[in-house]
Amino acid sequence: PLATHLMLALQATDSYNFRTMSRSDHHVTDASILPLWMKLTEELAGVFDTQFVCAAIACEVAAFSGCTTVVGVSGQQREYYDVWICRPDRTSTQVRWREEEASFAVIINSDKAVRLEKLSQSVTGLINSEMWLLAQDGILAVPLPFPTDESQPAKSGVLSLIDPPENNKLGEVELENLARGLTVYLDRATLRRQGTSRP
Repeated sequence: PLATHLMLALQATDSYNFRTMSRSDHHVTDASILPLWMKLTEELAGVFDTQFVCAAIACEVAAFSGCTTVVGVSGQQREYYDVWICRPDRTSTQVRWREEEASFAVIINSDKAVRLEKLSQSVTGLINSEMWLLAQDGILAVPLPFPTDESQPAKSGVLSLIDPPENNKLGEVELENLARGLTVYLDRATLRRQGTSRP
C-alpha cells in the first residue's frame, strides 16, 4: 500500500547512515560535504513535491559547489524534461527541454557519475543541446534516481555540474553518495504523486 511505502521512505530518510557518504575522494573530506547534506535534509524533511525537491537540490548544490547546477526530470513518456538551472548565487531558472534538446541520455543510461568533455561531443550534438550551451569545457553528472538495486524506480533524470574545476568540492564519489541520499526524497515524492493521482 502507498502508506506503507511512504512510511518506509520516511524511515529510510531518518536512518540514512552518514557513513555512506564518508568515503573520501581526493577532492573532499567527510566534514566538508556534511553541511550540504544537512542543509538538504533540513529543507526536504517535510517535502513531498517533486518540483520543490528538484529546485532545492539544484540551488543547494550550486551554492555549495560554486558551479552552475542542472537538475532535470522527465515528463510524460520522456517527451520532455522539466529542468532547474541554478547558479552559485542561487539565481535560478525553470525551463522545459524536449528530449532531443536535453542530451541527458548518456547520463541516465549510466550507473555512475560521468565526466563529459565538450570537445568530445559531436557538432550536431552540441548544436542541438541546451545543456551543452551552458558549458564551456565539460560536465560532471549523475543519474537520478541513483541506481541502488533492482527494485529501484527507473532512472528518469539527472544532476549535473557545469564546468566543475578539478579541485571542486564534489567529485565523482561525492556526487554519487549525494545522489543515493537524494533518491529517497525523489522516490517519496513520486509515491505521493502516484497516490494522489489515483481515483
